[in-house]
Amino acid sequence: MKFNTYSLIFGKEPAERISRSSVVTMVSESFSSEPAIQQIFMITGVRDSGKTVLMNEIKSTLQKKQEWIVIELSPERDMLVSLA
Repeated sequence: MKFNTYSLIFGKEPAERISRSSVVTMVSESFSSEPAIQQIFMITGVRDSGKTVLMNEIKSTLQKKQEWIVIELSPERDMLVSLA
């Protein structure tokens, strides 16, 4: 049986990880500044390049700040119902 290199668990922490702390800091500080420097960021890349891992790092950073409320939504469910 051939080993599948792609994980089906989104955002799973890889065995070896490239530190993207400068990107995490830049995005979280941009969102947190008054007034906000950016209101949206687009994270793009090829499959298995760490997009979801990066997004989870940003989420964790913002979740630690008392003034932020982080809500996880899934496109597989009705997002408005989940949010309510």
